[in-house]
Amino acid sequence: FITHDIESYFNVVSWTFNTCAEFILTEELNDGKIFCAGSYTEYSDNGIILTKFNSNGSFDSTYHGNGILKIPLNMNGLKILETHRIESDQLLFVGRVDGNYLVSFITNNDGTLDLSYGQSGYAIDSSTTLNSFDIFNSKIITEFKNNKLYVGYNDIVTNSSGFVISRYLNNGQLDSTFGLNGKSVVSFSNTQLVLIGFDILDDNRILAGVLREYIPVSGFTYMLDSLGQIDSSIFNNGVLEGEFNGLAGAFEKAIELQNGDWIFAGANPSGSLISRYSASLNVP
Repeated sequence: FITHDIESYFNVVSWTFNTCAEFILTEELNDGKIFCAGSYTEYSDNGIILTKFNSNGSFDSTYHGNGILKIPLNMNGLKILETHRIESDQLLFVGRVDGNYLVSFITNNDGTLDLSYGQSGYAIDSSTTLNSFDIFNSKIITEFKNNKLYVGYNDIVTNSSGFVISRYLNNGQLDSTFGLNGKSVVSFSNTQLVLIGFDILDDNRILAGVLREYIPVSGFTYMLDSLGQIDSSIFNNGVLEGEFNGLAGAFEKAIELQNGDWIFAGANPSGSLISRYSASLNVP
């Protein structure tokens, strides 16, 4: 474990003004050094922070003199939610701004903004706001695969509730070929089901799990096709009810075996849940 008090590297340190830094991406480099990416808040400023450690846990002084690089963005209400390594020298940041809109941008390892992405380097999805989607309180889940960004969260618009998975192209714009105008919306009647995670399969299908952690506990796993529609060719018309030997749960990761069977991994309120699913019998 590596622990450091990096607040000494800020100009202003104050709990009143919420001076803090949070690493979201951590990776070991080929030379054994450790690279971390995240966000920071300092007084009234905010931005992203890139840090490099030596293999012994000390700061790498060859990286910008003290091992820490702060890139001010000063975007109102910026909160970085996820960071993905998309190329050897490119990082994709996903967050929210103004507490409402989903924002994404790309930098290289030295924090230089990719101005070809979105508009002037930023892609802001103004169609996703608190008026229609609870992105402020719900868990935001992102995946990056096949040069596309997927963002999932709970939908609180309708009385039936449900979850949304949006797909974005490599220019930061919604993929209009996916779902309805880039968003796949799955509705269900239980308003206390929460999206716990999803997995993008090699054929671009999506496995998504939702779970109710309160009594009576319940869980469901959905399979969506590559266009964001329910895939009725698997499970019970695309939905697997998560009741296994008295344990309710949902799956969020999948591995397809050579014989066509699956290994699913997920969770229930007590811990982890792993199952082998028989494709030929269509049952766990």
